[in-house]
Amino acid sequence: MEKQFQFRSGSRIKGSIDANVVGEELERIADKHDGITAQGVVDESTPEDAALHPCFTWDNEVAANEFRKHEARNIVRSVRVVYPNKTDSEPAFVHIRYEGDENEPVTAGYYQRSRIVASDFSLYENAWRAARERLSSAVNALRELEELGRQCMTDMSAARADAVSAAKEKAHEAYELMSTK
Repeated sequence: MEKQFQFRSGSRIKGSIDANVVGEELERIADKHDGITAQGVVDESTPEDAALHPCFTWDNEVAANEFRKHEARNIVRSVRVVYPNKTDSEPAFVHIRYEGDENEPVTAGYYQRSRIVASDFSLYENAWRAARERLSSAVNALRELEELGRQCMTDMSAARADAVSAAKEKAHEAYELMSTK
């Protein structure tokens, strides 16, 4: 049986393209370049007849503005507040997702001062759920990597697998702690 591809849950791929088409094209690119880089995928997808061409925004004005918004998000997430006589810092802003209709995916949000979020239950709950989802994704990524490692592992890499397993257990403990609150 030939392998099939599917998109990760929650993926937002532009262009209504089949996951098998994407997976096969990425494998072709990886074979051609002995691995994949973001620039390599863009370069291979630039021709209008390329399989992944519809997945990209080719209008440079629109793409540039989207990238500037990405940079703005990075700036906002990078700033932390340090108060006098405190050694710890805290995020200056926290992302709040717009609560959409249950039939529509949440695609946008805004940043609010962290102290305001901490003092408003609905904002806090919104931010807490998003953090829990990110932690859950990280735990799942570790589980997937560990399982893949078990399937492909040689005896020489067993010690490394034990270290990965211990790290995964710590992440799972953190996830469980978040789940109980």
